[in-house]
Amino acid sequence: MFTPPFISPKQKLKFIHIVKDEAIIIVGILSIILWIIVASLIFNKTFIPIRNYVYKYSKILTRTSAINNDLIEIDFNAKKIIFYKTYKPRDYEYHLEKRLYRLTTLINKTDKEYKGLLALFPYILKKRRTGTGFGYFDEYVKKSYYHWEYVSKPIIKRFIKHRNSPYLKLSKKFLFLYILNSPVLSTSRFNRKISSEITSLTYFSALIFIIGTIITVFLGMLFIYYLNKFFKTIKKSEKRFKMMFNNNPTVSIITDIKTGDIIIANKAAERFYGYSKKELTAMNVIDITLSGKDFYNKNIDPPVTKIFNHKLKNNDIKRVEVTISKIEIDGKEYFISSIQDMTEKIIYENSLKESADFFMTLSENLISGIVLYNDKYVYVNPEGERILGYPKEELYQKYVWDIYVDENVKQLLRSQIKRRLNGGMFSSNYTFKIITKQNSEKWLLIYVSTVKYKGKYTALASFIDITELNNLKKNIEKERDTLKIIMDSVPSMIGLYREKIIYINPYGLQTLGYSEKEIAELSVLDLIETREEERAFILENTKRRLNGEYFNEKYILKVKKRDGSIFWGEIFATTAFFKNKWTGVIIVTDVNERVVNETKLLKEKNIYKKLAELDGLTKIPNRRSFDKKLANCLNTSALKNIKFSLIMFDIDEFKKINDTFGHQTGDTILSEIVSLIEKNIRKDDFFARFGGEEFMIIALNTRLEKAVELAEKLRFNIAVHDFPLKINVTCSFGVTESEPGDTNENMIYKADMALYKAKESGKNRVRIFKPLN
Repeated sequence: MFTPPFISPKQKLKFIHIVKDEAIIIVGILSIILWIIVASLIFNKTFIPIRNYVYKYSKILTRTSAINNDLIEIDFNAKKIIFYKTYKPRDYEYHLEKRLYRLTTLINKTDKEYKGLLALFPYILKKRRTGTGFGYFDEYVKKSYYHWEYVSKPIIKRFIKHRNSPYLKLSKKFLFLYILNSPVLSTSRFNRKISSEITSLTYFSALIFIIGTIITVFLGMLFIYYLNKFFKTIKKSEKRFKMMFNNNPTVSIITDIKTGDIIIANKAAERFYGYSKKELTAMNVIDITLSGKDFYNKNIDPPVTKIFNHKLKNNDIKRVEVTISKIEIDGKEYFISSIQDMTEKIIYENSLKESADFFMTLSENLISGIVLYNDKYVYVNPEGERILGYPKEELYQKYVWDIYVDENVKQLLRSQIKRRLNGGMFSSNYTFKIITKQNSEKWLLIYVSTVKYKGKYTALASFIDITELNNLKKNIEKERDTLKIIMDSVPSMIGLYREKIIYINPYGLQTLGYSEKEIAELSVLDLIETREEERAFILENTKRRLNGEYFNEKYILKVKKRDGSIFWGEIFATTAFFKNKWTGVIIVTDVNERVVNETKLLKEKNIYKKLAELDGLTKIPNRRSFDKKLANCLNTSALKNIKFSLIMFDIDEFKKINDTFGHQTGDTILSEIVSLIEKNIRKDDFFARFGGEEFMIIALNTRLEKAVELAEKLRFNIAVHDFPLKINVTCSFGVTESEPGDTNENMIYKADMALYKAKESGKNRVRIFKPLN
């Protein structure tokens, strides 16, 4: 039978447990126990009682027979004595004495026999001693013993004692009556009783035997059933373990202990070595082993683990770890070798070593302290020694919490170290104060996490000395307090803001009329009156400030108070770092009076400017305004490569109209023409009086063809218009298009030349500028 791999003889009981057939053990044990019980019952209830009965009753029969013989002999001797004494007193004196002696001996012997008989029934004697009679003693024994003890024996003793008494002759009938009729014990009664008892015991033992046999047969059948099931399970287990061995992902081979021949190899071995199963089972373990060939020939005491170089079919060499154990197959022991490719493991170990070396090199050169600790320090880098103020040899002897000042900190460290040593994977940040060996205080910023170091959970801490930073922080806090005092005292509104306002000084709160709680619910935009484009601009700048961009800006806006009133404020905005966050800063100065005065001046200035750039008669832009607009259009055209057109026109025979109808009529005609032109051009087109009866139209984003169409339209509308005094008024138009390199003078020249052609062609015409080439 095949014993599955990995199951040694010592594991057979465990294997029975694995296949889960405990029932067969239970049935077997029950069968054995039942057989013992049945045998014990039969033996104790049959053989032992029968033996006891036979032994007891054989003694009873022996005693009874002896008593009967003694009683018969006593009776015989008593009769002889009476006979000799009565009928032959002289001649038989010798015989008489002999019979008397014999009678005395028989009396003593009979007493002993009766006592021996009664000793077989101790409970009877006990009852007799307690005065309760003979109990259940045989009726004949009771009568015989009673007659002997209280009648026959006393009479015979008296007879022997008074054998010469003259009354002996008178009492011979009495003697014969009580001596000769002494009851003899009946043995047939005892035989019947023994036979009855033995028969009862025999029937009882037969009944027990039959019941025990039935139960035993049932248990035997059950035992056979479970035994069969057990062997089936064994067979399935063998098959399952063969499958497990064959499909085991670990490379496994089974070899002969003495020769090293490969007996069995699993699929993983085939894949690993590149040989087929047939090729592997025809090989010896030495054929695939390059080093330690004598290792397999030694007396190995498994389990053994050793490193070898194994050769594959493709001649590759693999570094492998072989674990050798013993197994039993069909009663014979073999080696089973579990083979693990160590190539990747060695690479991994080398990588780990490199990582460890890298960590050591890195930690040795870091500008921050690095320590590893359990409850005591196990590693500290040079910077850690410098910061903590102890050489590493002294630190390794100290508990971690020994260098800290605060008792609460020490207690916290103890509890967290306990959690880390139990596998707690968590990180912590601290800012704690320590005492160095030189008894100076230092503040450390510490980051701690849990790592595995040499197979144990260990705390890894990195830290920097922030003592100077902490002192600087304290100084900054003092300066901040001073700054706050100044801000609270300045007669200007000063505020800090992010998405919401986080601080306004008392002067600002008083000016705006808000409380601190109310102002904290508002944003900067809630306090100023802005247009949409200004609002978007302020939101964008706020976002830039909160992202850490530093810049200054200054503008004047309307500021709203809580009561709804408004004043002009000059706002200076900048960026600051406040409470670890980027923050906007605003300083608002009330410039309401100045703005009002400047507004008045600006209005007056705009009026003068407007008057300077508009034609007094027609109220359209004049020559000065036209020159500026044309220059801007040329710049835009050059930058964006967008062309535009220029239309120049004047009133035909306008001097004649003035001379004939007067200048007032001429002015009226000029005004009506301006009104007519404004109604027929686009909003984006620029219309100006160039001088006298000459006008200019800048058609933006318009090519020459479209400009000509516009000029024709305007010319026609003027020609058909009904002017005062039924005066027939016409205009001539010259059109040109912008070209790269054009200037104001050049554009005006081209338009003027086109207008000149229109005049030459008979007036009331539209002509375009054409270069000579």
